[in-house]
Amino acid sequence: RYTLFGAVLGKVADVEGGISEAEIARIRALLEERFSIHAPLLDWVVQSVREAASARMDRQGLLSEFNRIADMDARMELLDAAFAVAAVDGTVSAAELEELRLLANFLWIDPRDYNRVRQRWA
Repeated sequence: RYTLFGAVLGKVADVEGGISEAEIARIRALLEERFSIHAPLLDWVVQSVREAASARMDRQGLLSEFNRIADMDARMELLDAAFAVAAVDGTVSAAELEELRLLANFLWIDPRDYNRVRQRWA
């Protein structure tokens, strides 16, 4: 579950041409905080996130698998974490918003719920 969670965050971070060190640090912190995982497992998961982003993992496949194992609360948590990663540089760009909207669609998140999360990060 945490590997899928991280891979989706990596997909969002990679939208603007690669994952920055600040984005990796934020993903690492989110994984540690939300799943209580620590080194060396945390290091392995973060490395997997980097590899998944560079391999251009399939969004639909990742989110389909996440939907299979997660309830709506976990999906909302993933969307919120994805906004946190997108906002790491202080703003959420148009390209990131487009990716986040697609993510919400694939997670079957109601547009009103998506907008509530988006407004918190705007």
